[in-house]
Amino acid sequence: MALYRYAQIPNGSKRIGKGIVFGWSGNTISLTVNLEVSGEGATAPLAAEIGKTIETIWNASFTDNYRVSSTVNTRYRGQGNEDSDRTQIYVKHDDATTCVHTLPTLYYAYMEYNINSETTASWTPAHEFGHLLGLDDKYEEGIRSRINSMYGGPRSTSVVPGWAGNIMAAHLGTLQKRNLQELFALHAFELVTFVEDGFNEMWGLWDSGVRKLYTGW
Repeated sequence: MALYRYAQIPNGSKRIGKGIVFGWSGNTISLTVNLEVSGEGATAPLAAEIGKTIETIWNASFTDNYRVSSTVNTRYRGQGNEDSDRTQIYVKHDDATTCVHTLPTLYYAYMEYNINSETTASWTPAHEFGHLLGLDDKYEEGIRSRINSMYGGPRSTSVVPGWAGNIMAAHLGTLQKRNLQELFALHAFELVTFVEDGFNEMWGLWDSGVRKLYTGW
């Protein structure tokens, strides 16, 4: 008997970031997202487009009844203080790549959205949103390339084997079932110890014995 194992919780809901609620039931994920967009390059139309991109790509169905539904509320903030109940997106006209920062956990994550020739408004926000949910990039990049990307220089990356065409691996990649499976592993699993296994085993024996005594099966 193993000392511990991981088991998926059948259903639940948890807040995994400022204004981001992750809910699940079976193989279905539901996301409720509240974002606030500000910065020198921010506009109300851009804020709406960012929200629409995330909502469009993160509503999808796959085989084995894997599904994700997202409701995204994006607000543009021109002046004033940040809304502490919303994940922040700061927009700049910058050659650096768009990225997500975590300080130090998902709950303190924020996005730097840099408008440049490589920014694709109909895709980039959805990729970065994957990071806000806890997903890692599925490409490898050397230190020199990472430094270059901070200043708008050329990058050199290679897709992790088996992840070709994925939203977290390739520019204009698509959302796939494996992304949902990773999210379940991150947010919907619990550690079960051998004590709990033993209790469940004893409970199962007791339950089957009682049913056999009173029902014959």
